[in-house]
Amino acid sequence: MKGFNLEKEQTFGSVQAKLYSYKESQNQLSKYIQNKIQQPQNNFENLLKNSAGDNIDKAPLLKKFQELSTPKNHIIPAFDVKRSTVTEFMAEFLLEKEFQCIFFEQSNKKINKSVVDTNRHSTGIDCVGIQDKDNSLRFIVVESKASQDNAIPCNSSKKVKDEVENILDFGNDRFYREIFSMFTLLGLEQPLKKYTEFLLDLIQKKNAPKIFAEKIIIFPFLIRNNPIILENKNLDDFRDFSQLDTKQVETTGIVWAVNKNLDEFIASIYGDD
Repeated sequence: MKGFNLEKEQTFGSVQAKLYSYKESQNQLSKYIQNKIQQPQNNFENLLKNSAGDNIDKAPLLKKFQELSTPKNHIIPAFDVKRSTVTEFMAEFLLEKEFQCIFFEQSNKKINKSVVDTNRHSTGIDCVGIQDKDNSLRFIVVESKASQDNAIPCNSSKKVKDEVENILDFGNDRFYREIFSMFTLLGLEQPLKKYTEFLLDLIQKKNAPKIFAEKIIIFPFLIRNNPIILENKNLDDFRDFSQLDTKQVETTGIVWAVNKNLDEFIASIYGDD
């Protein structure tokens, strides 16, 4: 059967970890990511069509925009903006398919990044969205890393754990910043009204920490190229998460065992030689 398969579940403290495998069908994953990374170029092309006169040669302008809006390759793959962009879209792909999450294009940091910031990593939490499931809404935050390490747990596991601990520090306003940002960017579109009302309800209560705990899901997310993980159904990348104080916030760790060379996959997405 094509698509995602839940291979194993295991609890580490108050963190529920899940291991997924994936069998591709008709290049769905590649097409999904390519469509996302092409959105800024499509938006610019539409802007040209609607605002530039017939005396403007649009083709070279579009070509230059494509050049300037495509991140340059970093000499260290782990620091590459392309790598973080692709792997974060991979996390969104799984969460859309398996957890009924919505990552709105209007508020997606990777899609709406200014061309000035093309070669800079997006700030704040990696991915934010809303889960719309069974007539109930939850605010979704995702911290995502990709690793091809042989070690289990990998170094990226500790980095994700540190990021989650930072998110769970309600006093640093990271949640508030992300919710205010999403609310502002979603705007007044009528089809999105129930989501903007949910965001306002989430942040206007006096007992906000309690509301957070009930209405938020945190996804620490690891994309792993290590065949041993799938062979042994090994979720030990989340072993040290048993030490994590989740403050009663639902925290679901994801390991996606991709078993493919991530650098080659990322190059194929961008059409790199």
